[in-house]
Amino acid sequence: METALRVGAPYFFDPGMANPIGQVLCGAFTGPGSQAMAVTFNAPTCWPHQGWAVFQLVDDDWELALIQRLVFLVPPLTAVGDDIREVRPVHRLGDPRCLPEGGTRARTWHWDGTRFVASAWEQVTPGEPLRLAVFMSPKRTGVICVMWDDPSIEARYAHRVHCQSHRRKPYLGQKALVRGNGTVSLCRVRNVSGSRHCRLACGCFETPPPVLRYGTEVVVGRFRCRSVRSGMRCVILRSGKGFALNKDRSWRIGPR
Repeated sequence: METALRVGAPYFFDPGMANPIGQVLCGAFTGPGSQAMAVTFNAPTCWPHQGWAVFQLVDDDWELALIQRLVFLVPPLTAVGDDIREVRPVHRLGDPRCLPEGGTRARTWHWDGTRFVASAWEQVTPGEPLRLAVFMSPKRTGVICVMWDDPSIEARYAHRVHCQSHRRKPYLGQKALVRGNGTVSLCRVRNVSGSRHCRLACGCFETPPPVLRYGTEVVVGRFRCRSVRSGMRCVILRSGKGFALNKDRSWRIGPR
């Protein structure tokens, strides 16, 4: 532990911590006959294990071989032969930073003779069922969505996808909705105050919703929303029925 403290000192998240080192794992991680140690770093935050590094002994001196800075870890690191296996929590869209609910995933790091190479991620434990998601598209598309499918609530508003968009010049506000029973509704207003049948929410949030990048999607219960350059596309998984929406127009997709 004394060696790990000395060698890892420049890489601590907070050097003032009383116990900055979480784990020391030794092995021939940098090739047959080598001497190496993997060190994890503690952090004084809501997630106490953040970051890790591997040092190898070269000519009686410890050299940095790999650093993973400020990443959440599910301890411990483990040795798989001469490889190192790490486990991390999975953050889903909208998860608070310190409350990831997407389960855990793992990968191994292997020394290829000159550097460490990581394997593909493998899901280890499943996440909690996603019942609610709030997000926005990239600015060019201009859409904000709420997906909600909660089997513990009987009210119909708890089983729907609602998206809306705003265009300023000339003003155009649009709203699209697909319910769990397959009903799709579209409406638009051309004045800021809206209308009785198509009043838009203010779109106010304490913090901006996360951005769903083009080419990525969110699944909540029976619904899926996918962000593409032509607009946000939200459908019922089983039927493919739903809508697409951007700042200029909205349209139905899937079976009529």
